[in-house]
Amino acid sequence: MKFRSLLLFVFPFVFAWASPAQETEIQVGALLPLSGSLSFRGESTLAGVEAARLDLNAYLADIGSPLRIRIVAEDNQTDPDVALQKLQSFVARGIQIVIGPRNSTLITAIKEYANQNGVMILSPASTASSLAIADDNVFRFVLDGAQQANACAALMKQDGMRVLIPLQRGDVFGDDLTAATLHAFEAAGGTTSTGVRYAIDATDYVPVLDQLRSQVEQAVLDVGIDSVAVYASGFDELATIFELVMQSNSLLSGVKWYGTDASSQSGAILDNPIAAQFAANNIFPSPVAALRGLVRFGEVKDRIAHYLGSPPDDTSVIAYDILWITALSYFTTGDNPAITNLKKAIEQTASMFYGGSGWTKLNARGDREFGDYDFWAIRSMDGELKWVRVAQFITDAAGGRIEYGENYFPKTPIAKWPRY
Repeated sequence: MKFRSLLLFVFPFVFAWASPAQETEIQVGALLPLSGSLSFRGESTLAGVEAARLDLNAYLADIGSPLRIRIVAEDNQTDPDVALQKLQSFVARGIQIVIGPRNSTLITAIKEYANQNGVMILSPASTASSLAIADDNVFRFVLDGAQQANACAALMKQDGMRVLIPLQRGDVFGDDLTAATLHAFEAAGGTTSTGVRYAIDATDYVPVLDQLRSQVEQAVLDVGIDSVAVYASGFDELATIFELVMQSNSLLSGVKWYGTDASSQSGAILDNPIAAQFAANNIFPSPVAALRGLVRFGEVKDRIAHYLGSPPDDTSVIAYDILWITALSYFTTGDNPAITNLKKAIEQTASMFYGGSGWTKLNARGDREFGDYDFWAIRSMDGELKWVRVAQFITDAAGGRIEYGENYFPKTPIAKWPRY
């Protein structure tokens, strides 16, 4: 198989099986949002895990290994209570490694139980800085939110923004990432406003937008409309919010908007024609881990797309890599290892592994150590609105730099307001 030469080089000790033996099944949990406000990501992530399982089991059969990987998937419904119940069911089944959740709020809800019961939580997407904790049982194969915040602040400042006003989802994800981004923007010389925080179960966003509009109007009077931005840290609900703003024809449609990794490549926004047009009109660059252009990214993503039957999101490739790292770690520790040995094996394996998402080395807090960011935005391409890559934040010795793509500035200008 294609993977054999790479793995023989990196993990030569894995492949010497003394003699044929009865198959041994290793169960790995997948705790993902297959319904709820991140469901558009959940199916893609699960497809990445399942595609890796197929490749792993075919490879293991090819080399005569008795081991086989089985995925036990559960829907966390993007609900903290449900996530904890599902994790408890994994423990009852003897499952030691769980891929997911993607959501920082859910990880916050389950991490103590995981620590107390010897379960490893391997997330392909959680970024909250408050979860960057050394020596716990949570490993996150993405950069933490502080680095995303620096990238976003750098882009905003390079765009000429002077005042930043947050519109934040009221959970760990929204609170942590908003605080980090405001701090980074202020450190870069910008000014921030209080902004508006909304409940995660909100359904009426009109009062929220009224508060936001009041702050935007004052900021525009202070520094001018071209220097004011809204930073939106939300999930699927942003589609509803954008539709309301677009239809209100208020000053909120006259300033630039910026997003997060939760909104990058969002199907909910793109599938809502009014929301998609608002995002296209108002810049709305949203960051995600920069994976395209890596040596094996395209190959792995194509394998996942074949399994899913449609294009997956980029973080599905991270999920694919996580299962390979999980399997290789089990190979070095044996079946049903002590949790301390398994943690050490995952750390060591990740430090040597190069997959579709690149090198997966983790830092002392269990988060991905290296990486850049791509910014994606909705633009009109050949008469059709699409998510396209429009800029990149490249980490360097000076901290990082922004490089614009040709489609960064939308062809349809932001609405002009003569009064301002």
